[in-house]
Amino acid sequence: MTDELDDSRAPLMEHLVELRRRLIWSFAALGVAFAVCFYFAGQIFGFLVQPLIAGFGGPGEGRIVYTKLYEAFFTEIRVAFFAAFLLAFPVIANQIWAFVAPGLYAKEKRAFLPFLIATPILFTLGAALAYYVVMPTAIRFFLGYQGRSRHPAGSAARHGGISLLRDAFHPRLRHRFPCCPSSSCCWSGPGS
Repeated sequence: MTDELDDSRAPLMEHLVELRRRLIWSFAALGVAFAVCFYFAGQIFGFLVQPLIAGFGGPGEGRIVYTKLYEAFFTEIRVAFFAAFLLAFPVIANQIWAFVAPGLYAKEKRAFLPFLIATPILFTLGAALAYYVVMPTAIRFFLGYQGRSRHPAGSAARHGGISLLRDAFHPRLRHRFPCCPSSSCCWSGPGS
């Protein structure tokens, strides 16, 4: 029969050994990507805050303030982790597919093909739309409510660029942006 499974039935221990091997490769890829991304975390964060900087009138019009002693370090850790997950995801997805595929019928494998092709394309298009259209529009909209007597508030840890990475993985984890001026975050502009 042509719709038979790829391999014969394997005992449970073989499945567990295979799962362990796939997880080790996945975590190794994530670890290597994290090391690279942590090295470049400052540049990645600089790229992610560009819509915010543009919303405030360009470079030199303000600065991001860290309000806690450890906030800069953990912001770089978060940026590096989410960027590393983006870089390592092809390896992780491949490991998941390699573990699951032998248990699928040929017909089921063919049904997955359009999703496997469309997922990275649609993800990239969605991230580009959020970064180049949605974030600048939202920032301009919210800054329209600040008035002249108030200063906008936003710390590095709560900036939308980090949330763009976070929301790419879990859209329900929305942050509150912009922060209200009475919160612990602070945007320091000229003359403030």
